[in-house]
Amino acid sequence: MATRFVRDLTPRQHAAELTSSARVQDGLAAAGLVLQGEWKDVLSTPGQGDIYEAGTRFLTIGGRTFAIQDDEEGRPSDHRASAPGDPPAADFGNLRNSIDVEEEPGRVFVGSSSRVAAWLEYGVGTAEAVDGPHPGGIVIEPRPSAEPAYAAAKQDMTKAMLRALRGE
Repeated sequence: MATRFVRDLTPRQHAAELTSSARVQDGLAAAGLVLQGEWKDVLSTPGQGDIYEAGTRFLTIGGRTFAIQDDEEGRPSDHRASAPGDPPAADFGNLRNSIDVEEEPGRVFVGSSSRVAAWLEYGVGTAEAVDGPHPGGIVIEPRPSAEPAYAAAKQDMTKAMLRALRGE
């Protein structure tokens, strides 16, 4: 019987070695960028909800929110809001601009530093809300953007990861 060189790795060692490889990290980063781009595209979708004219501001009394006209302190321009269930409509672009990609060895995070992101994704004062009921009784129905972006980007994320693993 011929002697042969064998490098035996436990599954855990193999996974650690694979995770630390540069190609895997490149693939994760590429997939993260695909998701970031799709998420920003979703957040660029025009609203299908109410139109608020320039000069409109909002006042909440007893848990009900009212749009009032106040040219001095109101909106600087017209805005068409999102409808419940649709992605948030871009207003000033703050949420869209907050979508970022962060890397750690073996991991990539795509998310937002904006508190508003979770409020809009899951709603405020609803059963799905992450922060529980709003102290003022305000209810905002969910306007998801992360989940639709992930669903739309999943196939392209996989392709980007495979290209990086192949070194393309």
